[in-house]
Amino acid sequence: LHSTSRRQRQMCIRDSSFTYKPTLDKFYYDRVNYIVTISEECAYTLKRVFPENADKVRIIENIVLKDTLMSLAEVENPYDSYSIDRDTTVICTVAGLYVRKGFDYASVALGNLKKEGIKFLWFIVGGGPEENEIKDLVRNNNIENETFFLHQQSNPYKFVKWADIFLLTSHAEGKSIAIEEAKLLEKPILITHFASAFDQIESGKSGLVAEMTNDSVTEKLRMLIGCLLYTSPSPRDA
Repeated sequence: LHSTSRRQRQMCIRDSSFTYKPTLDKFYYDRVNYIVTISEECAYTLKRVFPENADKVRIIENIVLKDTLMSLAEVENPYDSYSIDRDTTVICTVAGLYVRKGFDYASVALGNLKKEGIKFLWFIVGGGPEENEIKDLVRNNNIENETFFLHQQSNPYKFVKWADIFLLTSHAEGKSIAIEEAKLLEKPILITHFASAFDQIESGKSGLVAEMTNDSVTEKLRMLIGCLLYTSPSPRDA
């Protein structure tokens, strides 16, 4: 797509007063041979919004190089320096530092669990322009002592591999490559019910899917931590 269209979508994200206009994309869609997207849900949406271009829509899923990923993940435990107790759950989020990535849901849920006496540490891998806003969410929910901002990492896979839980509570996703990577690393996963959630997770089997409410994220996270504490060895015991 032409960069003008991308800029307009970025405006939709940054400025809630901006209303997305399909005609901005239609101008280009009418002129291309194919419209390539990354998931069945995204393809369905494109066909629904642009029915006259439905026959142009193709799906090419994100490519994850399993052997490379597994090799990069097979390093020393990056959490060793934190002296983590056995009954403390290590939670890892890999995401850009944007509030729309669901840091509001996660911060409230973890704040609720802290009040219940559940012990955890939350490691956030990623960079972005809304770090201060996210730190405010963390502070407002009284979990600043449990939260660590690791910023951009050349090898995020080791943080996912050695964590107990992979957490991504986004408001929206196309088809998250971070979730696919966490699945390959066989992590317990909790995500929110964004449009493509069930393209990636079979709830109760390959992970848990919470509704986009603070109560639901809290409930599912409590359930997942409870299952891990009483039924599964921590990867840090390996």
